[in-house]
Amino acid sequence: MQKRADNRDALVPFALTNLSSHLPLRFPLDPDLPPSPKPRYRSQYRYLDAEGLDDAQGWETLSTFDIAVRLIDYANLEPLLATHIYVP
Repeated sequence: MQKRADNRDALVPFALTNLSSHLPLRFPLDPDLPPSPKPRYRSQYRYLDAEGLDDAQGWETLSTFDIAVRLIDYANLEPLLATHIYVP
């Protein structure tokens, strides 16, 4: 932690102002995964978008989970989870 605190420039690429043009960050998709074995889902995931993250005061009311779901699009997790967890 101290090394990071001593080298603030190392974190500059991860500042929201620098990340905003790359949002949403996409969870990587394994191209070798088969299609989902599950025929349908009761609910559908949707990316929330980064709206409100540019307001520094808003960050105080958000948990780290809330921030992560606004920065990262987890849609590619569906086939991975279905392949490894779903049991027909």
